[in-house]
Amino acid sequence: MIVSPANVSFFFTGLESRFWQAYGAAPSFHERICNMIPSSTEQNGYGWMGAMQKMREWIGGRSEHTPAPYTYFVPNAPFEQTNAVDKFHLEDDTYSLYNPIVSGMGVQAKKWPDYQLRDLIFNTGTQTGTRQYGTD
Repeated sequence: MIVSPANVSFFFTGLESRFWQAYGAAPSFHERICNMIPSSTEQNGYGWMGAMQKMREWIGGRSEHTPAPYTYFVPNAPFEQTNAVDKFHLEDDTYSLYNPIVSGMGVQAKKWPDYQLRDLIFNTGTQTGTRQYGTD
C-alpha cells in the first residue's frame, strides 16, 4: 500500500469498523450487576442516608433514631492502549495483519469495565486503598 492521505484514511476507516464490530460482539459481565453512569467531572460524589431501623411495637415512650449520612467519591481514571505501526510494515502489509490487532483492541476495550470490577471486588490493581461505604 502506498502511504498517502487517502490510503491512510481508508486504512483507518477499515480499522475503526473492525474495532467497533469486535467491541459489539465481545462478551461482557459488568453490565449484569453494575450501572454505567456518565461523568463529565474529575470525580463523582454520591450521598445517601443510612439504612432505616425496622419497625417495632410501640410500647411506652418513643424510640428515636437518626440515620447517618454517608458519602462516596469515585475519581475518574483515564485508560489507553496504543500500538505503534511502522510505516514500512504498513506499506508492505498485503495480508491485512493489523486487522486482528484492532479486533483484539475492541475486545479489550469492551472488557475494561470487567477488569475494573474484578479489581474492585478483590481489592487489587488500581482499585486498592481505604474502603468506603458504597450505595450497594
